[in-house]
Amino acid sequence: MRVDITEGKRREAELAVAQDRYRVLFDANAYPMVVVNAETRDLLAVNDEAVTHYGWSRAELLTMTSDDFYPPEDMPTVVTARQLALSEISTRTVPELRHRKKDGTMIDVELKAHQIELEGKPAILVTI
Repeated sequence: MRVDITEGKRREAELAVAQDRYRVLFDANAYPMVVVNAETRDLLAVNDEAVTHYGWSRAELLTMTSDDFYPPEDMPTVVTARQLALSEISTRTVPELRHRKKDGTMIDVELKAHQIELEGKPAILVTI
C-alpha cells in the first residue's frame, strides 16, 4: 500500500516559508526585539538591533534573562508589568521602565509585549 505524503510535504514547505518570513521581520526590525521564555525569563532570541543597541554580543545576550536588564530597585514595577504581560490579554504595552546597557548606561524604555508560543512553550515577543 502506498501512502500519499504530498499534503504533509506541502504543509512542511508552507511552515518553512512562514518561519523564514518571521525571521526576516524579526531580524530586520528597526527596534530592539527579544523573545523571552515566559516561565524562566531566559532570552531565547534577540534581533540585530538589540545587539547593537545594548552592546552585548548575541552570544552574551542569549545567556541572560530579561531580569538582567533591570536595576534592582525597579524589580517591583517589573514584576507587575510581567504579570500584566502574561494576563489574558495577548498584547500589552508596558509603560516606561529602565534598562541597563552593557556599559552600565541606564535608558528609559517602553515595551510592547506579545504572547507567543515558541517550540511548544509559552514565550513573550518584546519590542523595545
